[in-house]
Amino acid sequence: MNFKINKTLLIWGSVVATVVISISIVWSTFTSSSFRCPNEYGTAEQYITGVTEWASGQLAGSPNMTKEELLSERQRLFKEHHCESSRWPTLPNGL
Repeated sequence: MNFKINKTLLIWGSVVATVVISISIVWSTFTSSSFRCPNEYGTAEQYITGVTEWASGQLAGSPNMTKEELLSERQRLFKEHHCESSRWPTLPNGL
């Protein structure tokens, strides 16, 4: 009987761990995949909306992120995605 309880706990623990890891991977992929280079937007308004949505997603995943960290992450993604210089006017705060 005692062996069954431990085996059941081990199985449920594995299931819970798998679910938690899967959710973390999906969440991480979702937040970083929402990034688009500025020139992928058709209009300046779409660009502003896209940057706002991206920033909101980043802050939802990391609510204690500072402005500097947010801008640093955006700069990292610019390099990672090989973005060209933006054809849109510069937004406030360098976004």
